[in-house]
Amino acid sequence: MEEKLQKVKLLEADISSVGHLTESKEDLMELQKEEETAEKIAENVASGDYDTGIFAQAKNDEEMKEAEERRKEAEERRKEKQRLRSPYRPTVNGGNNETKKETKKPYRFQLSDIYKFINSRQRAIFEEKFEELDKDNNGKVTLKEIKQKMKSSKAPKEQIKKFMQVFDLNKDKTIDKREFVTVAALNDKLTGHETQSTAEPLRLDLDALSFNIQAYKEMFHVTDKNGDGRLNLEEIMLIVALSVGVDIGSDPEVVKHIHKTIDADDDGSIDFIEFLSYIPFFLKLHHQILGRPATIQEIEEARLAVRKAVLKVGVR
Repeated sequence: MEEKLQKVKLLEADISSVGHLTESKEDLMELQKEEETAEKIAENVASGDYDTGIFAQAKNDEEMKEAEERRKEAEERRKEKQRLRSPYRPTVNGGNNETKKETKKPYRFQLSDIYKFINSRQRAIFEEKFEELDKDNNGKVTLKEIKQKMKSSKAPKEQIKKFMQVFDLNKDKTIDKREFVTVAALNDKLTGHETQSTAEPLRLDLDALSFNIQAYKEMFHVTDKNGDGRLNLEEIMLIVALSVGVDIGSDPEVVKHIHKTIDADDDGSIDFIEFLSYIPFFLKLHHQILGRPATIQEIEEARLAVRKAVLKVGVR
């Protein structure tokens, strides 16, 4: 385990620049603008005025409800960026600008942090897009089917090949619906553009997807202490314990909630695709570990406490 945690530490430079949920210079520069936009949207929603932005021309209750959901999502993204802002701030001292490192507050664990970043609207759109690709309706998309779909757009062979490499998460030379939906939704987050309909083409950034997915895979492998390609509840709770405290990681109620939420099919473990669906939560945990690597003794103590908790709640 200690060797794997060392590997996490080596990834710090890469993970700190990972897309949609970590700090970046762009986030810091745009934060003030986003705050103003969020406030304006909130005012528009409250007053029923939908003449600007994504809330234009809402006419009925259903559209108003959808607009409110989008507003909440935008507000959540703004709050997420605030939480992950850099600990370095410019300050003025005696007329000279200096950079002062602020004390970084520890992550406060909340059950509400455990959520899938893919919303139901995105899922419906990307599932339909997948079905368009799956010409033989066998639940898997092959390189041949992708070539047929992209033939009209005259996409370069290299781009088609890279599309396959990025979306084929388990490297079985096909893309299933779960893989397609998850990667397409991640692309929306990384590009900052949410696909609005099935008719709208995906604005893919394959390079960004490739980089981020590779970083997430490294995080997954670090957590997978027995190397079986899946994370069982004990492995997940060990990371929770090491990042936010043994008292939380071994709390039976927390164990039950995480098991019920993340392992929804109750098969006792999650694969990389399920892990990726909850990447906001796992990113927070790994960032905490990067900030304070655990000792061998702490790891063993956490492991024992977690094992007892998992057995206590009767989870496989």
